[in-house]
Amino acid sequence: MATKGGSGTADTGAAQGPHSRRAKASGSDSEGVSLSVARDRLGELVNQAVYTKEPVFLSRRGKRVAAVIAADALDRLIELAEDAMDAAEAESARADMKTGDEPVPWDEIKRDLGL
Repeated sequence: MATKGGSGTADTGAAQGPHSRRAKASGSDSEGVSLSVARDRLGELVNQAVYTKEPVFLSRRGKRVAAVIAADALDRLIELAEDAMDAAEAESARADMKTGDEPVPWDEIKRDLGL
């Protein structure tokens, strides 16, 4: 098993230096950590994701299939995705207004929804 904070390799779990861990967490290692190694080192991989603020990719048969990511990082990604969707919807609404489509009054929407 790797020393505390070391990520190990996908095949053996041998200890690596901090630069190797960061490279793996950032995704430069296309394989990531194998699921069999991850099973034995889940707590360590979670700590790595939390403290480095970078995802740890998990692989099966040499292909990345999942990632361990800090909860606050996931929350931020969800927030950014929602912001991007809101911006796209706003742009679509502005485009509709330019084509001459009339906006629907709020009172009419509420009446149609039975509110």
